[in-house]
Amino acid sequence: REKVKESLMSIKRKYKKTLIAIVTFTAVFTVPGGYKSEDNPNQGTAILTRNAFFRAFVITNAVAMVFSLSAVFVHFIMSLKAF
Repeated sequence: REKVKESLMSIKRKYKKTLIAIVTFTAVFTVPGGYKSEDNPNQGTAILTRNAFFRAFVITNAVAMVFSLSAVFVHFIMSLKAF
């Protein structure tokens, strides 16, 4: 009974980490401010590219993605060693 409870908690933690990875991945495609749609050489780039807060968003989003994916990967490897 205790082992089943521990297994369920492990699954819940894995889903939380995976959900964080999905949200950060989605944020890459839905950037704040949108994209430039005019017909010029910068078409398709983010409108807020030169904004310092936007750059901070991109950096923190990338860090969150790396940490959440590494947590999922480590959790997966640890669960393989358990069996």
